[in-house]
Amino acid sequence: MRLRFGPDGMLYVGTGNARAPDTAQRMFPADNPFPGRPS
Repeated sequence: MRLRFGPDGMLYVGTGNARAPDTAQRMFPADNPFPGRPS
């Protein structure tokens, strides 16, 4: 996990899957009712 403050003063948290990229969230699931946009 990574914690960083951005230039806007907001706190950002990264929880990436660098060690297991195949298990990362799919941005556009097959049943997404709005193609091309995250659901």
